[in-house]
Amino acid sequence: LDLTSGEVLGIKAKSTILACGGYTGIWDQTDNPPTLTGAHIAMSYRVGAELVNLEFNDFYGTDLVWPPSVKGTVVLYELLAPQFTDGNLYDKDWKPILPKPLPVRDEAMRIIYQVIREGRGTPHGGVWYDVTRSPKGKDEVRKIYETMTPKHYEFIKKAAGIDLVEEPIEVAPAVHYSSGGVYINERCEASIPGLYAAGESAGGYQGANRLAGMGLAAAHTLGAQAGKYAALRAKEISSIEVPSEQVKKAEERIESYLKPKSQPITPSSLKKQIRQIVGRTLAPIRNAQMLEKGLNEILMLKEKALPKVEVPDTRAFNLALMEALEAELMLDTAELAIRCAIFRKESRGHHYREDYPKMDDKNWRKQTIIVMERGEPKIFLRPPIYTKLFPPEVS
Repeated sequence: LDLTSGEVLGIKAKSTILACGGYTGIWDQTDNPPTLTGAHIAMSYRVGAELVNLEFNDFYGTDLVWPPSVKGTVVLYELLAPQFTDGNLYDKDWKPILPKPLPVRDEAMRIIYQVIREGRGTPHGGVWYDVTRSPKGKDEVRKIYETMTPKHYEFIKKAAGIDLVEEPIEVAPAVHYSSGGVYINERCEASIPGLYAAGESAGGYQGANRLAGMGLAAAHTLGAQAGKYAALRAKEISSIEVPSEQVKKAEERIESYLKPKSQPITPSSLKKQIRQIVGRTLAPIRNAQMLEKGLNEILMLKEKALPKVEVPDTRAFNLALMEALEAELMLDTAELAIRCAIFRKESRGHHYREDYPKMDDKNWRKQTIIVMERGEPKIFLRPPIYTKLFPPEVS
């Protein structure tokens, strides 16, 4: 869709690389840009590409939830450790919620979420992040933030007028990274010819929980790999045609949003509903009941709400139309991710199911694959490929 004209264009691409980040924008609480709506997930699924491990999304435990000007800003949880600020997190009654020594991030994130779920959270749905009581004194604590996380510290002061050394702040778990994505091989090629994915758009290589620092490394290495093999393939192809029926189908989708509706809804309101459902469904603590409920809510939005979306009947620079198309694709991505979370009946990485709290290597140390088959999602397991490091029973 050419926004400058509103015209649907068919691009004769010999190779296509997906390098558009993850799908963290389908959650209501994230420290990523809201534009990461997972359109590439839905589009890849629609053309028949395999997707992998959509249930594996990483949370960060201490993102700001208030005020709105700084919502989603990361406040380093690790700096609460005794060797740094020796601070803690507190519930609404100022009871400390973290044990000493500081738990690893996965455990801490679930502790925080459980406190909020029990109704012990702060006025804006978080917990108190407080270093004002540190035995090290304000000068030393301030030096830690100015040295180790200066940009975040200064941004919070300038954007919200809050000095976290002087006053507590409200934080909560937020989606931080997508470990699932398009299934790729060693050439970064998807399961259909000519489609490649790199960085956070690809999945499987991070396992169930990304290692710290791996995001940037993956963007560089997989980006180079995808570019290399996409170019080699393009050199081998002389020409390519865009089927006219695909362009016509896209035009019909656009026209459906431009037509007047009797009880219209806006794309932004639909996107808000999707994010709220995903936020409470694909949460840090999950179970079958909440997952099934969330899936039904998403399917209901697809059936009842999406047909009511209406945008202004203009072509050039119709940003509402772009939002409508994004909302449609968000619904597909949300459905697929929830279905994968229902399918995996164990806990692994940040996919924690309280009805299956144990990690089950015997049955579930495998990739979750979801692909369209006869118009419906098919989910199955695929053994991981070991090349350098092997588990004991394999080596």
